[in-house]
Amino acid sequence: MFIAGLKVVESEWLSKKELVRMCRSKAKRVKKKWLRNPKNYRQVADLSIYQMGDKLICHPIIAAEIRRNVDEATTKDPLRRV
Repeated sequence: MFIAGLKVVESEWLSKKELVRMCRSKAKRVKKKWLRNPKNYRQVADLSIYQMGDKLICHPIIAAEIRRNVDEATTKDPLRRV
C-alpha cells in the first residue's frame, strides 16, 4: 500500500508489553517477583510509526486505521490528493 508516495510496511513485531495484573502486597520483594512473571503481562500494539527513507513501518492495526482515514478523506473530497 502506498500513501503519498510512501510504502506502508506492516510489522506484527511492533508491540510492547503492558502490565495487566499487580500484586496487592506492598512488599518490594513480592512486587519484584510479580514483575518477573510473564503471565502478568499482555502484548499490545505499539502506536508508533517509523519512517525509513520512502517506507512507513507500523503495526497492522495502525496501518488499518491509516487506510480507513485515507478512504474517508478521499470519499469526502474526491479531488483531494492524499
